Amino acid sequence: MSKLVVANWKANISNFEVQTSQFQDLEICIAAPFPFIRDIPEGITKAAQDVSFYPPGSYTGEVTAEMLKEIGVKYCLVGHLERRKYFNEGRDIVLTKIRRLNENGIIPILCARNEEEVVDHSGIIMYEPETAISTPGNYHPEDPDAVAGIVNSWREKYKTKILYGGSVNSDNVLNYSQADGFVIGQASLDPRNFYELLCQIKT
Repeated sequence: MSKLVVANWKANISNFEVQTSQFQDLEICIAAPFPFIRDIPEGITKAAQDVSFYPPGSYTGEVTAEMLKEIGVKYCLVGHLERRKYFNEGRDIVLTKIRRLNENGIIPILCARNEEEVVDHSGIIMYEPETAISTPGNYHPEDPDAVAGIVNSWREKYKTKILYGGSVNSDNVLNYSQADGFVIGQASLDPRNFYELLCQIKT
């Protein structure tokens, strides 16, 4: 089973200069800000960082699942800590967003800090402990043995892919090889760093 590698650019502008032909055994995906999703090059899977919990209608500023489907989005992050923390998104909103995505054939990637936040497993689950979330210049990777235990437990229980996110970079990614893939934040913004990370995952 090929690993899924999601570059989560968050609210940053980056570019993608990595030649992906040598990484045919990986599914490489960019979760770009909404205005740049259309610009993701051929051969790279399109993802969104969020989706509206509203259906199409008079909701100024919202980006619906139907819109994401129209531009070829395959995956969408849901329930990321930064959405929960800064936008007060709780269980009901997360579940509604997942339902909207499922209705439109988009695979949700549910972000969870702990098992209480695993409110649905119809798509993929990404384990990201709060203490391990990277910020510019700061990496706080989680204990690999603890991550492996959670990844294996959740995979067995929920029968779906379990990704890992949280201060993952080219120096430590092999420590988390039990995961079915990764959601990469800061380390995905620089093409050279991201290329080195992909090379590590491929080995």
